[in-house]
Amino acid sequence: MASDNTKTPWVKTNRGVATCMTIFFLVLLGYLFSQDWVYQTQRDGFRLGFFTVVAALAMLICSVVMIFDRFKDDTTPEILGLRAKHWLRALLVLVICYAYFYLAWNIDFLIISPIFLAFSTYMLGVRPVSSAIVSGVIVGCVIFFLFKLIGIELPSMFF
Repeated sequence: MASDNTKTPWVKTNRGVATCMTIFFLVLLGYLFSQDWVYQTQRDGFRLGFFTVVAALAMLICSVVMIFDRFKDDTTPEILGLRAKHWLRALLVLVICYAYFYLAWNIDFLIISPIFLAFSTYMLGVRPVSSAIVSGVIVGCVIFFLFKLIGIELPSMFF
């Protein structure tokens, strides 16, 4: 849907969104290049951060192209409808995910993951709550044992 720049805030056009994304990907690349783990060589010869950096670079290129393409002044009803509460909800999800990773790694993956997965599946609409709990426990255990099977140790007091 084409937009009229007098009615649509610049940041809600494709160019505005792409500019924000470009800044984000530049910050992400700066962060990645400042981390030692990115440069660690693995047994297959690749560096640990190779695919992460390549993915960030690919997304950076796509966002820069969006700034200059022929749809740069277009927008969508979904973008026009974004409000501060949507951004706060997204920030809350990021904080919860960070808390999950921190707790799963520093306390116990096998205890924290089923709780997080059950809560997440319930919030995504799995009903009744018993189904969300059962699926959270099953998926958490399957992930743990698949990682154990391929030789990746996840923190656990039990195994």
